[in-house]
Amino acid sequence: MNVKKYSGHLLMAGSILFCITLPISLPLNNLAIAVLMAGWLLEGDLGGKIQVAIRNKVILLPILFYILHALGLLYTLDWTEGTGQLETKAAIFLLPLTIGTSPYFSPNRIRWIVNVYVGSCFIFSLFFLSWAGYQFFKSGTTSQFFYHDLTSIADLHAIYFGMFLGLAIILLLYYYTEQQPLIPGRFSLVLIFYFFSVIAMLTALVVMFILPLLIVLQLVKRRDDKNRLVTALSIWISIMIILAALIYSFPVTREKFKKLSSFEFKMNAPDTDWNSVTIRLAKWQCGWDLIKSNWIVGVGTGDAKSKLLESYQRFGFSEGIRNTYNVHCQYLASWMMLGLPGIIILILMVFPKRRNFPLTLFLLLIAASFLTENTLDTQKGVVFFSFFYGLLSHRVLNPSTSKNQFLNAPISP
Repeated sequence: MNVKKYSGHLLMAGSILFCITLPISLPLNNLAIAVLMAGWLLEGDLGGKIQVAIRNKVILLPILFYILHALGLLYTLDWTEGTGQLETKAAIFLLPLTIGTSPYFSPNRIRWIVNVYVGSCFIFSLFFLSWAGYQFFKSGTTSQFFYHDLTSIADLHAIYFGMFLGLAIILLLYYYTEQQPLIPGRFSLVLIFYFFSVIAMLTALVVMFILPLLIVLQLVKRRDDKNRLVTALSIWISIMIILAALIYSFPVTREKFKKLSSFEFKMNAPDTDWNSVTIRLAKWQCGWDLIKSNWIVGVGTGDAKSKLLESYQRFGFSEGIRNTYNVHCQYLASWMMLGLPGIIILILMVFPKRRNFPLTLFLLLIAASFLTENTLDTQKGVVFFSFFYGLLSHRVLNPSTSKNQFLNAPISP
């Protein structure tokens, strides 16, 4: 009984520490994962949990995705890079298994964890803005309020913090529309607008484009069919007007959007001729060329980076060679590395057949980020995806009342 009690304390402590440290500290974040694992092991019934993982394809898919990376070592030439990939991606195996199969995570406990996560996003966004304000008074320039400069003190990529805030918005709206609000209703809406403003300052373009769709999906989910189209259209127009106003209000964001008007590029163009779209188009062209030659089994877990640089050299992509860019698309990156099995499992993982509504919204956010970022090739991206994939896929989001029900009930959203 005492062991069971301590296991619950460890699972909750690990979850809270994870949410608090996600934006700022990789070592403490890794400690949080270790605490979660310890709680899961102390909880016992490992055989029953393994059965749950095998029967629940939502949990099984990320485990298979990780196993494919391990198998990719069998035909890779760069074992150092390959084992490094396995270390970076370990959370894809561990967190969905730990969180997704533990009966500890009841709806109330999940709600508590979500509250901590949203609060953590709010506190750290205020911290980043305060630091930017301090830098402004020192230098007199406003660049510290935008893009990577805003989160540079934590060595955090702007797009990742944008995704963190995007999920916070999704969770706030989910509990506002489907459950008891996390905070009083009006404050929820104010906090959502605040997070949206910070995302605009981060110029996290993919998050900015996908969020209006996700917000509309949530707000019209319970509307009757007769009014659904009109409601969706009016909400979407309102959100887009707010978004346009935010973009116009922030000069750095406005300038970045202006640069997106050109889609033409030359592989040997100087730095000043590239924008965030054209440079990705060049990377994708080189990446697709590599995939065409290795589309069945890929180039192996450790060779994708070196083979991509070789492709850059063949195309004369001097900017990519000089900066050793990755392909900036998770779909292409996984296909290059693991071949056809890798891209199939990745797509099934992002678009599972069985899912609940909050998991659907989270995965749509992730799917959009995969279009422009190698989200699962960085520690921040991997742990963010893996933790909330496990938490939001937990079957107790749809009520079950006991451990036996959890272990023996048919797996369904």
